[in-house]
Amino acid sequence: MFGSRDGKKFRAIAQSYVLGHLVDIANGYMRHLMPRYKLRVQPGTFVILVEDSYQGGELRPASSISGGETFVVSLALALALSDMSGKLSMDMLFIDEGFGTLSGEALRRAVDTLRSLHGSKHRRVGIISHVEELRECIDVQIQLRQENRNGASEICICG
Repeated sequence: MFGSRDGKKFRAIAQSYVLGHLVDIANGYMRHLMPRYKLRVQPGTFVILVEDSYQGGELRPASSISGGETFVVSLALALALSDMSGKLSMDMLFIDEGFGTLSGEALRRAVDTLRSLHGSKHRRVGIISHVEELRECIDVQIQLRQENRNGASEICICG
């Protein structure tokens, strides 16, 4: 039932449990980031589906959601993966871009979720972004400013 000579069957079963656990943790983040969606694993596969509460719980491929929604799902999965790291102790995360695909409420929820990581899990989060709205939300910033057209730059720590 569980075995095959090469162990492939058992590995697939074990990996499906790990993926299911990852998706369960990610859904905790999704409730804060974008409550419209819940992630599901297509039974018997490693395919992640999105359950859309605005469409009566319709399940659809993650590839069918918008760029901003894809960023939020990716963020939730990354945060869940860092939660599963166990003894690796990831107390600092860097997120590069993706925030340009968010605006308004979605951006506020993402920033609030990342901010809560510092208080609840003692993690620091570094965000690399060009999004102007983030400057208003982030207290401490390291900004790289071009001094002139010859390529010289200065680093400014603000906040």
